[in-house]
Amino acid sequence: MKTKRFVFCLAAFAAVLALTLAACKGKGGAVSGSGPEPGAPLGQTPIVKEKITYTLATSLAPNWGNPNEGEFWKKWEEETNIHINWIAINNSEAGEKYSIMMSSGDYPDGFFGNFGGGTGNILRYGVQQGIYIPLTKLIPENMPHFMNRLLKLAPDALNRQTAPNGEIYSLPSVYFNDSGIPNAAFINKTWLDKLGLAMPTTTDQYIEALRAFKTRDPNGNGIADEIPLSLKFDDWGAYDHSAYFGSFGYPISDNYLIVDKGNVIFIGATDGFKAGADFFSTLYREGLLDREIFTMTEPQIVAKENLEPMTLGAFSSWANYSKNHKDDYALLMPLKGPNGDQNWKLSGSGAIGYGRDRFSITNKAKNPEILLRWADQFYRDFETGYTAMYGMGPDPNKYWNYDANGNIKVNENYPPEYERGMQQIPFPPAALDPEKMAAMASGLGKDKAEYEQLYQPYLQKYTTGEWENFPDPIFTTEEENEELSVLGTEILGYTKNQLARWISGDGNVNAEWNAYLAELEKIGLSRYLELHQQIYNRFKGK
Repeated sequence: MKTKRFVFCLAAFAAVLALTLAACKGKGGAVSGSGPEPGAPLGQTPIVKEKITYTLATSLAPNWGNPNEGEFWKKWEEETNIHINWIAINNSEAGEKYSIMMSSGDYPDGFFGNFGGGTGNILRYGVQQGIYIPLTKLIPENMPHFMNRLLKLAPDALNRQTAPNGEIYSLPSVYFNDSGIPNAAFINKTWLDKLGLAMPTTTDQYIEALRAFKTRDPNGNGIADEIPLSLKFDDWGAYDHSAYFGSFGYPISDNYLIVDKGNVIFIGATDGFKAGADFFSTLYREGLLDREIFTMTEPQIVAKENLEPMTLGAFSSWANYSKNHKDDYALLMPLKGPNGDQNWKLSGSGAIGYGRDRFSITNKAKNPEILLRWADQFYRDFETGYTAMYGMGPDPNKYWNYDANGNIKVNENYPPEYERGMQQIPFPPAALDPEKMAAMASGLGKDKAEYEQLYQPYLQKYTTGEWENFPDPIFTTEEENEELSVLGTEILGYTKNQLARWISGDGNVNAEWNAYLAELEKIGLSRYLELHQQIYNRFKGK
């Protein structure tokens, strides 16, 4: 019954949307009620004649700039005539402070940039409590760029955005990666050559190379200061350990789930996960893996890539960010494991990146249609979305500019104050065309462009359809989400904690494996997989 009701809600929404669009034809786009006077026709700026203020909350990474001081937002205010009073929260405190806001009633007019969303929050504060207002009818009346551009790029966006009650509570971003590979492995080719070592192609050869980096003083300073391999133990794949598990079976996905020939698998309960944990525990035990792996931050690992003299033998990163030693590091192909596995991690849905919860409006916002018109401007063209998501431009002295062919290209030596996140918030509503994002790959530096191409053979199980990342975002029923929230917190928390213990030597994966599996089952792994299979089958129309 729940599935039928959910499908009915989607059909009902489609009918409402069609009627609303028909009713909107020919309208001048006047703001409802006695709200602010529009400044320009619908879809253009300024949005209002007289400047007005809204308060939005967002979460920031530690190395990002405060949006109240950001260049992008100052220009955005000048153009739209809407001032945003930003509540900027460090992402390490975001969950706690969000909960306090919502429980106390002291929440803002809206939440922006990957903050305050998620299925549980939408169901709780939108469907159940009405704090997030439904946008279903407001979108076609106030967002021509959303309707004309985003829906052409992602025709299924409305289905993805629609909650089980048939309402939409948030705005998405749609972006396209050349391959969806979150990171690559790099190794110090200068050291390999100096020590007479070939480029490793297997996990055993890799261990031997790291041992040589540790013991044979490849930087030649007579001090044992070499760090053979540095990573960060993290939940996201830009600098972490997750892709390396593809040498033993499944690479670790962000949610530890993978769909294998239509069957949902929990990666943390597979033999490949056990073998990968044993591999990393060997590296850590022998001093081949950075002792700071569990506290590592992005700026720290980038700094280690640039130390003088060179002290870093290998690392994992989205691209080769080393400025002092860029030419010393070479791309390391995915390693073949002891059973012949040689896979790499594919992130998200592959070429299509989709963020469902980039902007939500609360019931405190006066004239919410004004905020929707403000947000609609992010969808108006590729350049606006790209600037909002990645950095300032077009300008040869900022993050990006146009090349001789009129394509966007990241400037090679942009000033550090224009690093992504310093002047804008990297997770805005946006609609980025696939063709233009593909063209961007060639402007991201030769290391990035090359590994995107060279890693393709190691993604074949994804590209052939044998493997699939669990669809995300995907709405669940309230009952499913409530149960999954509890089970997921316990299962993922336990799994990641055990992996950290095994890597650090605080436990032994081989000795503890059976007890670990039994504990997962006791927590509720079978039910967790049953629910995910049910949701996946419904999403696929099975």
